[in-house]
Amino acid sequence: MTSNRLTRHVTARALVATLFPAGDRLPAADPDVLLPDLDAHPRLARALRLGLAWLALRYRLRHGGAFHRAGAERRAAFIEGLTHRPLSGRLLRALCLPFKARYLLDERVEAAAGRCPPRWSISAGGNKSPPPGTATRTWIWKRTRW
Repeated sequence: MTSNRLTRHVTARALVATLFPAGDRLPAADPDVLLPDLDAHPRLARALRLGLAWLALRYRLRHGGAFHRAGAERRAAFIEGLTHRPLSGRLLRALCLPFKARYLLDERVEAAAGRCPPRWSISAGGNKSPPPGTATRTWIWKRTRW
């Protein structure tokens, strides 16, 4: 089942589960927290849906089944294999970047990792600093242009 919303997109949920399994220190990603924020940016959501369609088609052509129905180990091995190909590796990195950025801004992940001070010169763009009293991760998220 695919949908216009990333929150209900089965390939998006499977990719999130594959990229961010629970570890010793960091929690597994929660698609119900991660995906709605990405859905809030229409152009980004559309680009992600196109990338997810590419990923699902690549998997189907190679393995003859649906990406979201495969086991976690098989999905991880498939993604690992794509990273070593010149074009597919770049497409995969571009597809995964917004998911990774949102995962790192999750409060549970920040708490487990030990909140680090933000790097404003990189996050806010150029030499700009946040307005006084607004130095929060929300400011970074809202200032990001996709």
